[in-house]
Parts: sequence; C-alpha cells; structure tokens
Amino acid sequence: MFAASADMIRRYQESGSCGNKSLDYAIGLLLRLGEGGCSTSELALLETVGVATRLGGRNKAETLLRAVVMQEGFQILGTRALAYPLSFAFVLTYGLEARDSLHLAVATLSGVGILTTSDVDFANGTESVIKQVTDQGFQLPRHIRTIYRLSDKQATLIEERATRSLSLLSVERAPP
Repeated sequence: MFAASADMIRRYQESGSCGNKSLDYAIGLLLRLGEGGCSTSELALLETVGVATRLGGRNKAETLLRAVVMQEGFQILGTRALAYPLSFAFVLTYGLEARDSLHLAVATLSGVGILTTSDVDFANGTESVIKQVTDQGFQLPRHIRTIYRLSDKQATLIEERATRSLSLLSVERAPP
C-alpha cells in the first residue's frame, strides 16, 4: 500500500519521476491498472484485507476491498481446484514455501505473463522454478497424482499448462 498526492502523480507523468524510486514504481503500477490486463489472486487480496482489518479495522478493510473491486480493467484470479496439486508439486519438487507455491500455482494456471512482487524470496523461488521448468519441463510427482486421484488426462493438462505458462513467465521486482 502507498499514498501519492495528485502533485506527485502529475510530476511522474510529466517527467517520469516524482523523485522517489519506490514511489515511482508504485505510481507506474497504479497507472498501468487503468490500461487493463492487471490482476491479483484472491489469495493476495484476502491477505491484504486481513492486514487492513488488523491494522485499520473492518471499515478500512471494506473500503480497500470496494476500491479494488471497482477498478476498471482489474481482474481477481480465482483459486481453482487444480492449483492445489500444482502447489504441492512446487513445494516438493522445487522447495518453494507453501504460501508462495499457492500464489505461483494460481498465476500459472491463469496464464499470467509477468509477476510483480516486492517479496525477494518469492521472486527468487519463482525465477528458480521458471528456469528449471524451461530447461526440463514440468511433471507432477506420481504421489500427488495419487493423493488427488487425478486422471492421466487431468495430470497431463496440469503439466502442459504449467510448462507452457512458466516458460513464458517473467518476474518484475519492486525496488526496495
């Protein structure tokens, strides 16, 4: 979350900078929302609303949620059932943290092209997965197929989608 005055946004639009590297990045992200094609997962939104509730109370959290939902061109990515076996595979095969693996699984199944994050561990882990999948492809471990009782067709669908999506995915890191 950030706050930028109208003057800072105007300065950014006129010169490409408001004078603060992190705020420049955030303003650029905000302005891209208006162009459409930006999204977040319902998981990230739930986490943000949880923090807003804890820090600012229910009314602040509801205001935040309303503001997000009303953004034109902004999409909230749902967590589909197939995200869970993919998440387990990311944890077991690539050593990602559980939370990060679920975020990456939602992005992968949704065909996200660019992940923007300020979480260094998530960025590093995602880049490592992308490199490995690009080099070797992606395969669901047999025990995950068994746990979720996935048919060969379902497992192949996940594997093909993950390989294709991850090989096209890039990570954009927010400046500190």
